[in-house]
Amino acid sequence: KIGNEYDRIVFCYADVEIDLFNNFTNKSVYSDEFSQKGGSTTFDRAGREAFEEAASGIAEKIMNWIKN
Repeated sequence: KIGNEYDRIVFCYADVEIDLFNNFTNKSVYSDEFSQKGGSTTFDRAGREAFEEAASGIAEKIMNWIKN
């Protein structure tokens, strides 16, 4: 968490770690890490925004991996 709710704009970060694992080969087939920032007027909203943006980022990264 960064900021103060009384300042009107606060930021939260969602730290994401992706690891796709193939159970048949017992190997990791894709892994990545990134951080997503969300900003809003409350910590709850900023955190929710960060997680929603992270979910979109995860979907995009996995779709790119599937296409390749």
